Amino acid sequence: MRRGLSLFILLLIFLLQIPQASGEEVRYEHKVVVWSTRHPALSSKAEVLENGTTVLRPGGFLKYEINLPFELPAGSYLMLMASVSSDSRDISVIQVKVRVNEGEYQLYNLTVLHGVFFPQFIYFGKVEGRNLSIWIFHHRSVLGNASLLLTNIGMEFFIPVKEKAIPFEEYFMGHLGNLAGKVVVYKKEIRGKVVEVYVDYRTIIAVRKTEYCGLNNMPPSFSIDEQVDQWRGGFSKNRMYNSVDGCWYYVYFPALYKG
Repeated sequence: MRRGLSLFILLLIFLLQIPQASGEEVRYEHKVVVWSTRHPALSSKAEVLENGTTVLRPGGFLKYEINLPFELPAGSYLMLMASVSSDSRDISVIQVKVRVNEGEYQLYNLTVLHGVFFPQFIYFGKVEGRNLSIWIFHHRSVLGNASLLLTNIGMEFFIPVKEKAIPFEEYFMGHLGNLAGKVVVYKKEIRGKVVEVYVDYRTIIAVRKTEYCGLNNMPPSFSIDEQVDQWRGGFSKNRMYNSVDGCWYYVYFPALYKG
């Protein structure tokens, strides 16, 4: 009984000694606005057929000039999609190049079949402002020399409408990858002896901000003696990067040491 009480007091002292980081990550909830894709401008190597299919021959492009009746705030995204096919009876791989305003080009390799239209994403990226120029190019044929056929071209804007504050504890839990929600057993050889360490990634004990900021400015790693002291103290101290403020944090998880 006394031993259990002593361990509880030690853990309580440990928690009181760790400066707790207060902070939040800001995420956004979005509304979706579907925009018309009728009447694009066409290059000399592009045409719209009577059935509404847009044909882009190698080197051809279409262009949308969009003047929105509202301002796209920071944190907005544009998604383009279309059903694609080709005019070749062989399988073709066509590289599509998309550019919005003066931004960088995005390249997509589309595998297409003659006579079969199936939907594919052709662009997803951040946008801002009210006036947009959007180009879709048949950049080149990676396999074959087919023209690209496009139908059901869709354009959707994802516009942030509400900020949602996420506590740092939840932020770090969301960045554990396949460790999240698990108790992981590590077997390590220390001074010729194999020991087991159980780390509980289901719970965060505490979070402490370090003085190290910048993705490539990681805090120094812990020595073997420091790690053993942590485990014997009932915790594992992990270095984790926070992309919100660009700094590194020590994130503490419960640990059980069997040496």
